[in-house]
Amino acid sequence: MSPSSITAIRVRPGVVFLIGNVLVLSAIVPAVSLALFFAATALLIFARQWIEERERGAYLAISIVILLALLFYYHAGPKLVSAASPLGWYLEKVAPSLLEKLRMPSLLSSLGVSYCFLRSVYALLDTKLDLWSFTRYYFFFPTFFSGPVMRPDEYLTQLPAFQRSNVASGLARMVFGAGKVTLSLFIQGWIPLSSAAGIILFTQAPSVSEGWFYAFSAGFWLYLNFSGFSDICIGFSRLCNVTVPENFNNPFVARDITDFWRRWHMSL
Repeated sequence: MSPSSITAIRVRPGVVFLIGNVLVLSAIVPAVSLALFFAATALLIFARQWIEERERGAYLAISIVILLALLFYYHAGPKLVSAASPLGWYLEKVAPSLLEKLRMPSLLSSLGVSYCFLRSVYALLDTKLDLWSFTRYYFFFPTFFSGPVMRPDEYLTQLPAFQRSNVASGLARMVFGAGKVTLSLFIQGWIPLSSAAGIILFTQAPSVSEGWFYAFSAGFWLYLNFSGFSDICIGFSRLCNVTVPENFNNPFVARDITDFWRRWHMSL
């Protein structure tokens, strides 16, 4: 067997894993939403090689401002170009075709955009990251929507692959997480602050103690939901032979608010 054939065999698993991740994400996230942050960050990483060392700090700041503008557009764009806004009124007069494109909700969705932004920022902070490594890191599916958040070096130093020894622990973690999510969905109807009706009930609480109970119960519901999805992501990643950092460490046994923060969404 020739050396080129051996190299192709070694590279193929990584390529196949990347293609699988891209296909799964493309089926969930609108293609334009998925591609826009990737294309913008890839161009910024590509252009970075011509930036002199003393100008890297300013270039990084400008790059993050560009990504923040994209993130702001995704979250506030529909309001900015609505018929009631001055910009929407102006574009309707001078550029109606552009206005229609900006108002296409089927193409632009905020689903997963916050994690697109976080991965793009982490990629720009890593000055040694090349385009191929960024592509692998950006399209890692298991932690795309709910975390835990991984830095490029945490992911790229690992080799995604199937190993039978990871099956039991990975599935057990996924089942544990699914149990948390199921419980959170089961109690969502009566846990205050998890719905509009719960918020109204909270504002009408007859006593301070009942108000504190409502606030604590909402935090418990959020913990079950968020940590449950994190457990599922960690377990699924383990099936892919990728170790993902823990996201929660029993936050409700914290001694104070500072300790609570250290135990809650730790990867962020």
